[in-house]
Amino acid sequence: MVTVLMMLLRILLVLPLLLLMRMVLRVLNLLLLVLLMLLILRILMVILSVMLRWILRRKLLLLNILLLRVVRRSVLKLLLLVPILKKLLLVILKLLLMVIYLLKVLIPFYLIDKIEMVLLIATFFPPVIVAALRRSFDFGDPKSPMCKWDAEGFYGAGSGLHWHAFDLLMIIKITLAYLCIYSSS
Repeated sequence: MVTVLMMLLRILLVLPLLLLMRMVLRVLNLLLLVLLMLLILRILMVILSVMLRWILRRKLLLLNILLLRVVRRSVLKLLLLVPILKKLLLVILKLLLMVIYLLKVLIPFYLIDKIEMVLLIATFFPPVIVAALRRSFDFGDPKSPMCKWDAEGFYGAGSGLHWHAFDLLMIIKITLAYLCIYSSS
């Protein structure tokens, strides 16, 4: 029984000492790290001051040449980024065209200004004008495959030929953007 009490007393005395030693070691490690960082900082400051003195002892022309070299290097690095930025802008243009195409498809045709549509079609794809003119001749003919009842109940108004024209137009635009991207690379 006495031996068990002695062991418990030793454990109770040694355990706090071990914990205290561990805490002291952690604090010492932290202090050593701080001292090491301060020493490195001092060495760097000495090196920088020596370099500054050496530069300032030279003529002012040398300082100007060094500054010009730094500026030239930064400009050259920016010029190396130009082709990457060009490709990125073309990819953004392609994505923008696709988003516009999807938005135009989701918007019902009667909301789109027909004059704007005719101008777009006439600008980018002239054969579509011929198809639109042919549709206008077939507009009143119920046997014409161009004329059918649309979802809103209007006869011939949303027959789909304008959608085909717009689809062709947007496919041509997206294809041109795609060709621009891959021809530049």
